[in-house]
Amino acid sequence: MCYLCLYLGFAVYLCKKNMRKGFLALLGFALLAIGLLSLILGLLGLQFSFLLWMDRLLGSYVALLIRLLMVLVGFVIMYLALVDWRRID
Repeated sequence: MCYLCLYLGFAVYLCKKNMRKGFLALLGFALLAIGLLSLILGLLGLQFSFLLWMDRLLGSYVALLIRLLMVLVGFVIMYLALVDWRRID
């Protein structure tokens, strides 16, 4: 959990410096899309092959939590990257 806070803090630092906003928005969208698709496929009984290690190594409940965190972190990174902080009063 501490690593997640450090990761989000780093994302906020990059967004406030107006560096690499496009890259961060793309990264956030990728996390959001992969997380959502992984959750939807899990409801259908399917899985992405590159995410199978989470179920096998960590268990299904922890893997579900990680997928939900992927969606949440992807949304937060996209929001932080796409908001124009200079226009907010």
